[in-house]
Amino acid sequence: MSTAHQTNGLERKLYSPRIRADLIPVLYHTAKGRTMPMTSLVDILIYKALAVEPIPPAARGHLTGIRIGAPDSLLTDVSGAESDLELKLHAASADAFENVAEVEAWYRGCEHGLLRNRKLFEREGKQTETTTREQMNVLRLLDGFRRDTRRMLLERSA
Repeated sequence: MSTAHQTNGLERKLYSPRIRADLIPVLYHTAKGRTMPMTSLVDILIYKALAVEPIPPAARGHLTGIRIGAPDSLLTDVSGAESDLELKLHAASADAFENVAEVEAWYRGCEHGLLRNRKLFEREGKQTETTTREQMNVLRLLDGFRRDTRRMLLERSA
């Protein structure tokens, strides 16, 4: 399948890969559960996957939208940052949330990652009162960011 794309006044065909049939019901129900269009869910999932893959320089300029990068992939061209966290913060500041569904998807991913981190610590016998307190603090901060961001987006659309 291909679609037309205009470049410098010339129309050219772009390849549109097909999604495997067995993934369609999974995507449908996941998107429905998140109250978002399937296309938005697929976009989010693809961006997340690309964020941990090496991206050739020629492809980087075509990425617009959600950026959830790792220093060795989408963020390799960011200069002047002193740490991985600073790199991530710099890259994340390039693209803002556009709607509440994106905020909720981001928060669910963070929350899920934090819970998986806790399970790993428990399994390895490293979960202490201090790590539990730190994990709860991170979760509280994330929830605060989520609520503030939702409020801003809802006020903007009102």
